[in-house]
Amino acid sequence: MLTPISIIIADDHQIFRHALCRLINVYKDFKVLGDVGNGIELLKLIKFSTPDILITDLEMPLMNGRELAKELNKTYPSVKIVLLSMYYSPYHAINAFDNGFNACLPKECSIETLIEAIRAVHNDGYYFKKDLLQVRPNEELLEQKFSKISNQLALSHREVEVLRLICDGYTNKAIAITLGLSTSAIDFHKQSIYKKTGVNSAVMLVKYAVRNGLIVL
Repeated sequence: MLTPISIIIADDHQIFRHALCRLINVYKDFKVLGDVGNGIELLKLIKFSTPDILITDLEMPLMNGRELAKELNKTYPSVKIVLLSMYYSPYHAINAFDNGFNACLPKECSIETLIEAIRAVHNDGYYFKKDLLQVRPNEELLEQKFSKISNQLALSHREVEVLRLICDGYTNKAIAITLGLSTSAIDFHKQSIYKKTGVNSAVMLVKYAVRNGLIVL
């Protein structure tokens, strides 16, 4: 039996976080370790129960979500962070990646979308959903951007394919199925892309793609 994905929820609205705990615990591959009302409480709890995933709001008393993400990235880098906030816009999404979050979702999203995001963040290190993005460049302009980056970085044909699918919001598993490769082969190509782009994580690669116009938030 697979080990459940462990989760802690941080939100200053008690009813909301308790309801979210109940919704998440319905899924057998998840286990909520606890819930807290602010970042200070989270840092106390995490010393005894370190989760795979933290779901947190941005605005909380004592220590907000941004400050919490900074501290966790420094002290508990293995913990991946999903931002669930009432403040959502393309700006907030890319700003979340810049501040150490692995995903950014609006609080009005469905539980199915949140579950999808948690699984993607746990498996791939990041999550963004295509229908949360604005209009992307037209295909001709996008092709020019990919061609330019491919030439600059000496990306192989396969690496370009992998990068394109990442930019389309595909998970590692979906990329592997699409290209007819194993997930370990996808990981190999991603590591090569990281090296050539000068990044060291999936989240940083998404940020790189956004800044180079391959993804438009």
